[in-house]
Amino acid sequence: MAILGQRKDTLFLRFKGYAKMLELLKKKPPPKYNLTHMSPAELGRMVNAATFAIIDREKACLRSSMLLWWLLNNNDIDAILCRGLRFDKQKLEGHAWVEVDGLTVNDRKHIADEYHNVTREIWSQ
Repeated sequence: MAILGQRKDTLFLRFKGYAKMLELLKKKPPPKYNLTHMSPAELGRMVNAATFAIIDREKACLRSSMLLWWLLNNNDIDAILCRGLRFDKQKLEGHAWVEVDGLTVNDRKHIADEYHNVTREIWSQ
């Protein structure tokens, strides 16, 4: 079932695009969970582990970051979805991560310093 969901999400992103996926996420809140016993970084590690088990790690950052951003914001934790670009060995690479209170919660501490043209998506409905 998880693989079917991943395929649907991949197709949605490919054919509808990033902006439409964000719009859909904002319209469909998850159930409220009691996340007070877990820090955003701990939740980020859990989301990454689950996503990386299903999707190739190199292609999973946007999906796992969007999911974490969605979960945190729907549980009253102000999270920001970040995306950036860099050139690595003559190749353009993109990456996504989540920040809470200016700290990266699902990646390396200073990941934003490694990327340019970083865009930050705040939660507004």
